[in-house]
Amino acid sequence: MPRSILSVLLALAGTLVAAEAPPAASKAPAKPAGKAKPQEPVHVWAEKIRYVRAESLVRITGDATIIKKDLRIDATEVLAYLDEQSQFKRIVATGNVRIHSVPPVKKRTVERPPLAPKPAPEYRKALCHTADYDLKKNVVLLLGNPKEPDVQPIVWINKDEVHADNILFDQNTNLTTFEGRVKLSALTPKGETSAPGLMLPGPN
Repeated sequence: MPRSILSVLLALAGTLVAAEAPPAASKAPAKPAGKAKPQEPVHVWAEKIRYVRAESLVRITGDATIIKKDLRIDATEVLAYLDEQSQFKRIVATGNVRIHSVPPVKKRTVERPPLAPKPAPEYRKALCHTADYDLKKNVVLLLGNPKEPDVQPIVWINKDEVHADNILFDQNTNLTTFEGRVKLSALTPKGETSAPGLMLPGPN
């Protein structure tokens, strides 16, 4: 049976920090406590995980699922790169990548949340070969397979469907930008001019 990966990641991260932390100075002055901005948790489920300490990365394989905030990524394989504090800084998902906007996970859970049968308003989903997720900047770049240039990433925003060579989703602004051979199939309700959160490249 698949086991929760989150607890394994936490244990690995704790071991790494304990092993690499420099010895504390004997007379270091105490710094005033500040209010550090809490980091959004990253939730992970998969069949297998391999921690490659020499490369500061975690290899996640077998029905992998990553959720951060309201973004869910499912893929065959995920490479998670770690920063100096052993926190995820970048995630690269490859192979049958599926992306959905989902309700945020409020607390740790062993069970993988199911996808809602009825999407909420402003719903997004995507299909692509590779998703490069910068967790520090909160942006996701969707790319196709270089071996299949005619197969483009696809994004659905509500009932609108967009194909493009490169698709960039910004979680900070909630905007999606499409570039390269863009094809749009939009169902715009009467009285509206464009789908919310949709940005297409302008003329050169």
